[in-house]
Amino acid sequence: MSTGPDPNTVRMTDAAKARAGGYPNLRAYRRAMRGLPERLAKVVDTLSPETALALKPPRPTARVFRWLFFGLPMLLMALYLSAFAADRYVAESKIFVTHVAPAETGEASIGNVLTGGYARTAEDLPYLKAYILSLDMLLKLDQGLDLRNAFAAAGRDFWHRLPKDATQEAFLAYYRSRVEVLIDSSASILTVITEGFTPEAAQDLNVMILAECDKFVNRLSQDMANQHLVFAKQSVERSRAELKDARSALLALQTRYGTLDPVAQADAASKVIAELEAKRVQLQAELRQARTYLSEDTPQVNTTKSTIEALEAQIALERSKLAGTSDEKMSKVMVQYLDAKAQVDFSADMYRLSLTALEGARAEAIRKLKSIAIIVRPQPPEEPGRPRKLMILGTLMLVLALLYGFLRLVWAVIEDHREDV
Repeated sequence: MSTGPDPNTVRMTDAAKARAGGYPNLRAYRRAMRGLPERLAKVVDTLSPETALALKPPRPTARVFRWLFFGLPMLLMALYLSAFAADRYVAESKIFVTHVAPAETGEASIGNVLTGGYARTAEDLPYLKAYILSLDMLLKLDQGLDLRNAFAAAGRDFWHRLPKDATQEAFLAYYRSRVEVLIDSSASILTVITEGFTPEAAQDLNVMILAECDKFVNRLSQDMANQHLVFAKQSVERSRAELKDARSALLALQTRYGTLDPVAQADAASKVIAELEAKRVQLQAELRQARTYLSEDTPQVNTTKSTIEALEAQIALERSKLAGTSDEKMSKVMVQYLDAKAQVDFSADMYRLSLTALEGARAEAIRKLKSIAIIVRPQPPEEPGRPRKLMILGTLMLVLALLYGFLRLVWAVIEDHREDV
């Protein structure tokens, strides 16, 4: 006695149902029938193929799914781009930072001709970019161009409109989305790209950004140069004051001892004493010679002796002048004078060095002065540069295609896993 249906009979029945339902194979039929409850599935196995197919739950076709997945997003995006998206005009400029002093180079190139021989600098470009995208720049631009109202004039484009009650942080984020700054380090060029809902708005925004950048670079370089100049000037004033004090001390010393140059005076006194002593020695020799053939009381001997005594008295007087009194010895005066004179000479040298440093600081300050040189000036655009509608639609289609392929792959893996179970 049979306890159940023959497996071959059941398999043939499923195959017949698959062929009757138009399924490509038995697996597709079983996949369609898997959604039925267990009891209903047992009943379906006893029915005819036509009745079983009539009881199969309805499910959407692949065409409807693809339309919902691809067509609907593409249609909505196309509707937004054609009916709501506001045209945005783009203005572009190219600048670089130069030193005011000409570059010391003999190379002849197009860059030197365009810049008048001035040297470019690349280290300031990142700071300049940060300043362009800063809140300080935004506040100055808003004050000059009323950017809040300009950014809010997007018409029906709710996506790119700045809200009237936008906070300062939201205003800055919106501004950064409308201004792009690119740095070309190899050529030391900064590119500024601005957007506006009208050609004039895009151009005016770019022009004012360049003007504020020029002020920023000039102010920054002048501040750095002024710091060096102020230090150099203070050094000159300090050296001048020290030289004045040293000269005053020397003058007071000369006035106190009644001499302009004690060293020269001592040299002169020494020379006089040497001359007197030489003459005395000569007279003493003559006196000894005269005594060999004359008596002591002869007029010639007496005259020579008187002359020698006068020379000795004069020598003693000159030596007393050179030595001075006990309180004011010439050696002490000379030491004080030499110290004061050395201080004057040192202060004068320092003053000359400070003047040289001041001239060098002025030349360095001129060399450090910088400005903005414009290579490409912003022009009013004639056609809107954004949004790039074809690029947006193509990108959306590519993303949807990749997502659709990923979902199909995941669904196929899940179905294979269920069949194996």
